[in-house]
Amino acid sequence: RPPASRRRSAQARRPASDSPPPIPAAGATSPPPLRDEVDGRAVVASLDEVTQMMLGPIDLAGLPGDAAPPPVEVTLSAAPTNLVGAQQPSVGAEVLAGPATNLVPEHLRLSQAGAESAGADAAGEDTTAHGKTVGVAAFDADNPPFPIARDAATALLRPAGRGVDIAAVEERAITLRQLEEDVLGAVRKHCDEGGLWWQLVFEGGRAVRWEQVRLEWHEVNLYHFVNTLSKVATERETTVRAERAAGVAGGTRAPAARTYALVELLATGPQPPTWFVSHSWADPVASMVKKVREHARLKGYGADTALWVCAYANNQHELADAIPEHAPTSETAFAKSINRSQGVLALPDAKGIYFTRAWCAFETAMALSADRDDFPYEVAAADPEDVNKVHVLVDGLGTGDADAEDKAKREKHFPPALRDRASKFDFEQAEASRKNDLVRIKADVRELPGGVAKVNATLRALYFVATFASLGTVDPGDARVKTGLQYVADSALRKLHFGSVGLSQAFVSALVRSLPGASLRELRLDYCELGPGGFVPIADALEKLGASCALHTVSLIYNGLGDEDAQALARVICVTATVTSFNLHRNHIGNVGAEDLAGALRVKATVTRLDLSGN
Repeated sequence: RPPASRRRSAQARRPASDSPPPIPAAGATSPPPLRDEVDGRAVVASLDEVTQMMLGPIDLAGLPGDAAPPPVEVTLSAAPTNLVGAQQPSVGAEVLAGPATNLVPEHLRLSQAGAESAGADAAGEDTTAHGKTVGVAAFDADNPPFPIARDAATALLRPAGRGVDIAAVEERAITLRQLEEDVLGAVRKHCDEGGLWWQLVFEGGRAVRWEQVRLEWHEVNLYHFVNTLSKVATERETTVRAERAAGVAGGTRAPAARTYALVELLATGPQPPTWFVSHSWADPVASMVKKVREHARLKGYGADTALWVCAYANNQHELADAIPEHAPTSETAFAKSINRSQGVLALPDAKGIYFTRAWCAFETAMALSADRDDFPYEVAAADPEDVNKVHVLVDGLGTGDADAEDKAKREKHFPPALRDRASKFDFEQAEASRKNDLVRIKADVRELPGGVAKVNATLRALYFVATFASLGTVDPGDARVKTGLQYVADSALRKLHFGSVGLSQAFVSALVRSLPGASLRELRLDYCELGPGGFVPIADALEKLGASCALHTVSLIYNGLGDEDAQALARVICVTATVTSFNLHRNHIGNVGAEDLAGALRVKATVTRLDLSGN
């Protein structure tokens, strides 16, 4: 039994309405520390410490049953504080994200119910444990053991006047405004107020425990956000519609029949996607917002443009709605949302984890195999040296790009580390959090034309072509160039753009051998200094493809091409049935070449655009 002064101090800290448990009879002597056995494991505590536990709220309902794992030793602090147990981090544990120095094991709680039942939250008591503590709750890698930010989640992610049921998951895109103001705003405010974040810890490639960490706002990723704030905010609470149906006034929320996706709390109606965002949950929320913002600037869309992001569109409590258990991946919300979008925006994280995730690989495969010429796959990545700088690879010119030369100058600084990581992309090595997802995704992608090999080659080729200028060489003997051209040859690329890079005749000859044949729709070699006769070998290759050639657009501006090239192009027009547009702006084509092109147009009326200005 502790001294009377300590008993009074401990009782004074409790809410007046909460009666303390019985105290041992007066005069009882203090026995030596107690030692007990639970499932063969020792639990050691002194009587002083047991009394501390009795005076503070603790939930004993979590003690293991027959099928639960055995508890581990608990060492309690002698500090006069209410104690709730915690899961103890181990030295050398691999943390999913966030610096190890930010771990805050002393703030971990085993059961929110225990604290709430004692009125700790209402009284504003200190519910932290100041000693080493280990919890005995069963581990669930999909869900943290209890909510730690219920009030914050409710206040930050349930804005007044908004909330709606959106039955179609593919119509739960999030606007750039909601992404910035609601999601990132909630992250910043929670961090500013000293809030903690749930973080999953891995050891030996396996998730082993949940820990709480204190993070800077720019370190918080989607794993932190969803498990700490979003899942809590989207629990069985009412929407505005349910409030009105229940006749509830003044913003008071009544219970609802189901859980929600986050977008349903932020929107006032369906929000079909303009862009599908392919991303890794390991990417910080702030980094993701910054990349989308820069993409919006280059593409010219506004704050109310909607982007489909799985973390916010899917009901994280009921994933079967988005990913039906036995349906093909083509029936998932991911596939449906891609089909509803005008393009895919990929947001690889700084470490390239994006290239190892199965769902990211599936989204890439869907985008690159889509039989839509106007379906771009674009990329935005943060600069590894300057966190405030973002590099974006866009299809065609971006807002502010005067021409292909401007575009090439802007894009050549794309992070080489990510380009190299993409060059090693292997769909068969991709991973997923759920084994069933991985099996289904791989099975479906293997059924695509060309299978996994074609998907691998196409993604690698896309990054090779988009970042070609940053290689600093056009020598086909260079290992990187040689390997990249092989990716192009094996790919299903629909668009092949080399801009503002002086292409040698040796490179052009190698490129001719690498043209992806039947899949190619657009060929753009602008500002490439081909010179007189430079296009002839390419035209010869296209002519040999004949009817199998699917090319419809050829752009060769600012190349110094002459009459010989125009004559070669005229032959291509005559033998292909698909080419509709040629741009030969600012070359050296004269009357002879123009007459050859005119003759081809008389034979083939499929061409609808021919630009010879500046010749």
